[in-house]
Amino acid sequence: VYCLDEETPCYRCIFPQAPPPACVTSCDSGGVLGPVPGVIGVLQATEAIKILSGLERSEPLARALLLYDAADASFRKVKLRARTASCIACGAHSTAQRITKVTDFDYESFVNGCGSSCSADKPTVDEVAPCIRVCDFASWLQGVRSDLKRKMLLVD
Repeated sequence: VYCLDEETPCYRCIFPQAPPPACVTSCDSGGVLGPVPGVIGVLQATEAIKILSGLERSEPLARALLLYDAADASFRKVKLRARTASCIACGAHSTAQRITKVTDFDYESFVNGCGSSCSADKPTVDEVAPCIRVCDFASWLQGVRSDLKRKMLLVD
């Protein structure tokens, strides 16, 4: 749950730079296991009901990211940092306008405002940081042994 209160981060607090449109894979081309959106949708609906009804003895999933691995039906919760004061979307000096309809959102303008670019150079293992753009990770992954790929956890 994003932006639940003054401390809960928004999506852009967690992921400050959006990947360029050319580096974003659609669900059609990237592949999504059919039932997974349904599982996530049920979880999101449950969170909305908890918040709207004020359900006693239940905590909304705020300041945490729930990871779901459909391969083995496991869940993992990752604690998130608080809202970022310098966030371009919700920070004190944000110039972002509130979007009420997804069709009103201009992704390309938003990305260009972030200064993101897709690097053609492959990063070395030493250069890989805890945060990496999808396009750079895909390039780096080409050189990784298959036994190591199975041990990686990519949070996207």
